[in-house]
Amino acid sequence: MELKLRHDFKGLVNSFERAPEVTKKMVHIQLKMAVRDIRERASEHHHYISRSGMLEREGVISQVADNKGIVELNPAVPYAAYVHEGTKPHLIIPKRCNVLRFVANGDYVFSKRVKHPGTQKDQFLYNAAEHQLPEIQSRFEHALEELLKRV
Repeated sequence: MELKLRHDFKGLVNSFERAPEVTKKMVHIQLKMAVRDIRERASEHHHYISRSGMLEREGVISQVADNKGIVELNPAVPYAAYVHEGTKPHLIIPKRCNVLRFVANGDYVFSKRVKHPGTQKDQFLYNAAEHQLPEIQSRFEHALEELLKRV
């Protein structure tokens, strides 16, 4: 995702030359709010069925460093990428024991292998970024206008 400002970049450069620390602080604050909004939207608006709540709580992480904001899937939640990008049909074979056990129709079922049909992708992170972009852009432009008035 790329943020495109419709504002005069000459003014931004001038404000940075006149008050570099104030300009850096404004950009940093706007980036922090942007990544927070995208992270929260991604956690709250998705189409997958939540079972443990871990993906909503810990599945999306964000950080701001210098003039870059990053929102990404948390590698500590290993299945997040499979939910986000989906999976193709695949065979599930037990690794540590001889059979798989799962519940179907309220009963335990045992099987040596299962043909998983795959999962639909739910790109909740991209959707959240796309949804939040107009608001982030508007807020950033407003902050820039206020900064230009002050310096």
